[in-house]
Parts: sequence; C-alpha cells; structure tokens
Amino acid sequence: MSNINFNSTVSLRNGLKMPVMGYSTEKHSENLKSQMDFFGEAIDLGFRYFSTSYMDRCIIPLKKAIERSGIDRDEFFVSCSVPRRTNANIAAYADEIAYDFGGPIDLLTMSWPYFMTMDLVWNGDPDLPKNANGFRISMQDLGTDLTRAIGVCNFDIHHLEELKKSTNFKILPFTDENQFHPLYTCETLREYCRQNGIVFIQGTEINELVKVQNATYATDVGKNGELWEVDERHRKANQMGIEMNRNGLRAYYEACHPEQLIYTSTHSRNSEKSSVDPFDRNNNPREEEDFYKHAAPIVEIGKKYEKDARQVINRWVLQHGAVVLVKGIFRTEMEHAKDVFDFELTEEEMCKIDSFNMNKRFGYNPDFQDF
Repeated sequence: MSNINFNSTVSLRNGLKMPVMGYSTEKHSENLKSQMDFFGEAIDLGFRYFSTSYMDRCIIPLKKAIERSGIDRDEFFVSCSVPRRTNANIAAYADEIAYDFGGPIDLLTMSWPYFMTMDLVWNGDPDLPKNANGFRISMQDLGTDLTRAIGVCNFDIHHLEELKKSTNFKILPFTDENQFHPLYTCETLREYCRQNGIVFIQGTEINELVKVQNATYATDVGKNGELWEVDERHRKANQMGIEMNRNGLRAYYEACHPEQLIYTSTHSRNSEKSSVDPFDRNNNPREEEDFYKHAAPIVEIGKKYEKDARQVINRWVLQHGAVVLVKGIFRTEMEHAKDVFDFELTEEEMCKIDSFNMNKRFGYNPDFQDF
C-alpha cells in the first residue's frame, strides 16, 4: 500500500469502497454547532470517511454538515460504533442511527467483544457464547435500510475465532478496528485479517495513549515521570500550577498578568475574563503531547522527509495496508495529519519501526474490561 494518495480507497468484501484515511469524532464535544463546524472543516479539507460513535452524538451534526457542503451523500463513507453495553440490542440502536442520519450508514461496528454484564465478562456463561449474541443481531441489519456493512472494534484473533465456532455465526465482520502503533504492531492479527478479507483499521491515535488528566504540580521526575517535563516549557507550566493553586487564579493574574483581567464593579468570578485565545496552542504550555513526539529514532527518520514523528507513524500504518483515523478539532491538526502522501518510507525504515514492537497494549485489554 505504498502507491497511495489521500483519495485512495480499499474495498470491503461486498465491494463497498472505504477511504484509506478517515476522520474520527473521538475528541468532539456534544455541542451540535461546534460539531457541525468541525465536520465542515474536515469536509472542506477533503475528508470523506467519518468514523463516529453512538456515544458521541455526532450523527445528526454530520448529516447537517454533509447537507451544508452540497456534496452528494454517496461520496461519503460513514461508520458508527455501538458501545459494548448496548451490543445485546444493537439492532434497535442501528435503527435509531439510521433514522437520525436519514438513511443507511456504510458501516456499523461493535466497540468491544463482550456484550454481557461485568460479572459475566469475568466469570463467563456456558449458555451464552461470548460475542455471538450481539453480532448475530447485527447481521440481521445487513441488506436492509440500516447499514451496508458490519465491523468490530478491539477484536483479537480468538474473539474472531469464537464467532466462527458459534452456531449463530454466518459471516465474518468486514472490518476490525484495533490498536496499532510501533510498540504494538499486532502483526499476527493483521495477517489474520488479510487472510480472512477483513480490513484492518488503526483504532488508536498515539496522542491519546497518555494523557495528563489532572495538573501535575510537583517537578519530581521520579514521582511523575520524565515524559511530562522534557523541556523548560513543561517546568514553567508546573511552577505556574503551583502558584495558581497557592494563591488562587485571580491573585495569580493580578500579580503576574494584570493586563489579562477585565474587572467590573462587582469583581465577581463571572466578571473575570482572559484575553488569551484558548484555541491558540502557543498559549497552552500544558498541552498534551504525542507519545512518540520525542522518540529519537522516529524523529530522525522524519527529518529526512521534513515530517514529524506523528506523520511518519501515519505513513508507516498506511504502508502496512491499514486504514488511518485522524483525531482532532483544529483545522491545523487535520491538515497536518493528512500531509503524509508526498513521501514513502524505505523497506529499511519500515523494518526499523517494526522492530520497536513490545506487544505493549495501552488502555483496556478487550479480555478484561471493568466498565
């Protein structure tokens, strides 16, 4: 999959065409207007594959954004995943999704292998084979007005094999969205998908793997990890957090940045405003960074092509024959992520990135879920 461009597609087993690069809604809020704006930006940049989730509530704003664009619906590929806890009744959710979208979507996927309660996930139930119920109901929607194809997320080989062994099994999913990055190359799973005609989708953007959920006030690398303090900017951010925590937000700005405060006679919290543009990444020293941003071997490869580590990894994924999903709400993020079609990694560079594999899965293991 080296001779590709942004408009290239892969074919599902039923002949349906899926773009090799799509736009994911994982970073979206549930604000209708902002979602329409994000979709509008993505459509304007040429994205035609949109990967949504039922939980994101994105189907209606996506429909409106497509209508606003004036581009024919058939030019788009729309997928929607259904959460694990709803898989047992996935047909009802498929009907709701199709109703909201005003017609069938292209791909309906199950988010996780197990549809049962947490107790049954851990202990099992001999009378209810795992995976079988949700997928069996999903297959009833094939060839109807609800969806054109069925897929899965976070399914490993043994989950797919369970489908084959199930008495309810009739057809393998058309796609499998799973983790795929330099520390987790899942070569065996990808080969299994190739042999069984399943399109493999890279389901995890690397900058989502590690997040700072709460402010880190200490600079103790031994406690908090070197990852968050790799330069002076991070250390300054931590110090700023200490001062803001100690003195309060108003006291901090009064002492350090009085020009950024606008007061009224009441001096209430609601009257405090900042002139800083929150959408300007230069004003956010605590921005979450890509997990591989400082991975020297990947950065070194990128220098040859004037690309950063994220772009190198996206290209690496594409050349392995997988579909890439881009996440982001800023136009610059979308433009940056799609700028990977003007260079090609050599076989040596591909093998070098492959060699980083440690079978290191981030986040939840599909066999052991606690949600």
